[in-house]
Amino acid sequence: MLREIHSDQNMARYIKNLGRLLELIDELSIGLETLEIYREMLISIRETHATLVGVKLNEVVKRLTAIILVLMIPTLIASIYGMSFDRSYPLNMPELSWSFVYIYALGLMVVSSIAGYLILKARGGSNEPEGEAGVKAQRLGHRL
Repeated sequence: MLREIHSDQNMARYIKNLGRLLELIDELSIGLETLEIYREMLISIRETHATLVGVKLNEVVKRLTAIILVLMIPTLIASIYGMSFDRSYPLNMPELSWSFVYIYALGLMVVSSIAGYLILKARGGSNEPEGEAGVKAQRLGHRL
C-alpha cells in the first residue's frame, strides 16, 4: 500500500516528507525479512526438538521391548503350569506328578529369562544410537 502511495503522483503531493516515507518503507521491509528469518529459525528449532523427542521415545520403546521379551517366556511357562489339569489322564502334563515340579518350573523360568537376556545382549542390545541419524541426534541433543 505504501508503494502504491509512492507511485501515485496525486497522493505524493499530499505527503510532505516523501523521503521519510521511503525510509519507513525500507525499515518495514527489513523488519519483515528479520521476522521471516526468526520464524524459520523457530520452525527449525521445533522440528529439531520433535526429532530428539522421537529418538528418546524410540530408545524407551526399545528398552521396553527387551524387557517384554525377557519376561514373556517365564510368563508363558507360569500360565501353562497354573492351569488345572486332570492328573488321572496320562497325556495331561505328566510332569505334574513329579515330586519337584514346582522347583522344575521355577528353574525353567529362571533359565529362560537368563537365556533371553543373553540373546538380547549378544544381538547388540546396547543403548548407543545407531547409524548416522543417531549420531546427528546425539550431537543436536548436546548442543541444545
